[in-house]
Amino acid sequence: MYSSNFLHCFKDHRAAVKALAWCPYDSAVLASGGGTDDRCIKLWNAQKGTNICSIDTKAQVCGLQWNKHYKELLSGHGYSTSAESSQMCLWQYPSMTKVGGLDRHSSRVLHLSQSPDGLTVVSAGGDETIRFWEIFGPPVTDRREDSVLDNLLSMKTLQIR
Repeated sequence: MYSSNFLHCFKDHRAAVKALAWCPYDSAVLASGGGTDDRCIKLWNAQKGTNICSIDTKAQVCGLQWNKHYKELLSGHGYSTSAESSQMCLWQYPSMTKVGGLDRHSSRVLHLSQSPDGLTVVSAGGDETIRFWEIFGPPVTDRREDSVLDNLLSMKTLQIR
């Protein structure tokens, strides 16, 4: 090991930390999720050692995945203190405005993972299921290339008199 000393120690969560995820487009930003007595997603500046923001999700945070193509964060939730909470929530970054939520497991979400291409997210639930989701769309640049390609191909099939 390079060093046995830690750089920072964040103690703001009020329960066990259940989830961690580095932001793919800002290497200083780390997201963390707290357990049942905390229910918060916290964003940290890991370079400065400071808290950026804290969002009460009304449920235990068990998984976090950043969208690799858009500035969004997906959270997976366990035990809830509110009927309003969802098992999975999508948050816009950096405002942390809730974009939407899903409730498709019959029990709590225990873990989230993302495919290497960033398009598919997998959730593992307390209902003993693994579910695959197309929550994150393809990057905007890919969509433009596809539409240009489609237009070019369409032009080749046009009949000119």
